[in-house]
Amino acid sequence: MNSRKSVVWVLLVVLASPGTGLAGGWVPIDAPGASLTYIYGTDGSNIVGLYFGASGNHGFLYDGTTWTNIDFPGSYLTSPMDIEGGRIVGTYDGWTTAHGFQFDGTTWGTIDFPGAPTTNVFAIDSGHIVGCYGLPGPYHGFLYDGVNWTTLDAPGASMTYAQGIDMDAGTGGVIVGYGATGSDYGWLYDIDTKTFTPIYGPGGVLAYPFGIEGNNIIGAYRDAGGTTHGFLYDGTTWTTLDYPGAINTQPVDIEGSLIVGYYDPGDGSAHGFLYEIPAVVPAPAAVVLAGLGVSVVGWLRRRRVV
Repeated sequence: MNSRKSVVWVLLVVLASPGTGLAGGWVPIDAPGASLTYIYGTDGSNIVGLYFGASGNHGFLYDGTTWTNIDFPGSYLTSPMDIEGGRIVGTYDGWTTAHGFQFDGTTWGTIDFPGAPTTNVFAIDSGHIVGCYGLPGPYHGFLYDGVNWTTLDAPGASMTYAQGIDMDAGTGGVIVGYGATGSDYGWLYDIDTKTFTPIYGPGGVLAYPFGIEGNNIIGAYRDAGGTTHGFLYDGTTWTTLDYPGAINTQPVDIEGSLIVGYYDPGDGSAHGFLYEIPAVVPAPAAVVLAGLGVSVVGWLRRRRVV
């Protein structure tokens, strides 16, 4: 999702070499007692996702200090997918169907595409929600502005999944996602011109975009050998994002220079992560930061992340 607010998750690593500023860094995030933690969305200092543990399966909200379960009343599985301000959106499973939801901390609301038995909500920005609906029949992407529903079908694809949205990009907002079953490819959709632009990974391999902010798109691509990697794409350059030692890395959301998602270390578990995109700042600024004693480990300890 996109946010005009400054990112509170500041992960600073000050390097001593002259002229070098911030460096990218990976930070694992695990819900207490969980064997599987999936991070799906972020806004400010808040992250949302899903965990599986001894106490059961729960959606969660984590503000850097406190973990709060997010469970739609009466559902057996709740997956918070994104957050904007105090509004959490996602999907919950009934016993026969799936429904989108929104939750403001007090009140729950269901988000269902009219007439569709299954609705999955993936992202929200400036009150605009994207996802997919279907079953029975193929999945279609959608855009919902709180009043109007718009169906999104990627050309040549029998299934369309709208995954991420940035209402500040382009002239009237853009959506990213992918088409599947019959024609797999990533795409960018311009809301104003109503046009799809295909997105392929480095060397023309399959790419699956999941989030967008400004010029930056994040997601996963599958290389020629079939291995899946996370990526950051700024419209020109592809950067592979592989959590160290993981066999699969899945970036899901981006806000400012912060990327969140989850990774699989190959032992049957799953862990959430935060990743700070590397940036270069003038050397004097780095010196000032070093003088203030700002470090990723110290900050994370104060926030009880590590």
